[in-house]
Amino acid sequence: MNNSSGFNTVSLAADLLEKSFIKGMHIASAESLTGGLLADAFVSVPGASRVFCGSAVTYDIHAKSKILGVNSNLLQSEGAVYQDVAFQMAIGAAQIYRGSGWAYEEDCECCANFPIIGLSTTGVAGPGPDGNKPAG
Repeated sequence: MNNSSGFNTVSLAADLLEKSFIKGMHIASAESLTGGLLADAFVSVPGASRVFCGSAVTYDIHAKSKILGVNSNLLQSEGAVYQDVAFQMAIGAAQIYRGSGWAYEEDCECCANFPIIGLSTTGVAGPGPDGNKPAG
């Protein structure tokens, strides 16, 4: 599957999953702009469950605060398309899968027992800008 930039997203996802597996790390994501497409790219790769924990699709600005713990004052002052918001989304995604008490079993191969890389996507879907923030 190629995206609008010409990148093969499944190939990129496969590469990231393999490198994470080799390093003993897992991946969790928080998505806004991509609305689940990042998770789709990961789960399209055979064996993704060895590394990919899941994704929180928080398209709504309030979901970013309630689900991921993004600072609501930051969201109010800067909006969702802001570097610190993306950073807090990534941290929130990692914490969802690291801190949910369901996964702490000695012999569990699940996400909570491994270091987790948090990824996030945010941006303006377009077609035009959102205030002073361009689409993309």
